[in-house]
Amino acid sequence: MSGGRAALPLMAWVLASATVAQTGLADRHDRINTLYEQERYAEMIRETDQQLRQAAGTTFQDSVHLYLYKYGRAHWKTAGAEAGLAAAERIWTLVDERDPDPGHRINALGD
Repeated sequence: MSGGRAALPLMAWVLASATVAQTGLADRHDRINTLYEQERYAEMIRETDQQLRQAAGTTFQDSVHLYLYKYGRAHWKTAGAEAGLAAAERIWTLVDERDPDPGHRINALGD
């Protein structure tokens, strides 16, 4: 019984850490959208890169499709059309690898 009680603080810490991580991803998602709307593309790209790295294995990994168009367009605006296409293709690959929902692929194409 005491072993179970000893595990409770650890479980609480893990849950709290996961909640903080999810909140950080949600906050960054909002920043990405704001930076895109403000046409601050270089900053938006950096934030999106960090989001893509940290979203893996979280509930946000099925939201990667939301960045396809904006990420590609931001690269196009900062580095040209070929860079934009390559960036969009990288997001497409991540969606294909991480997200089994075919509706998300369709939504990614719809932006």
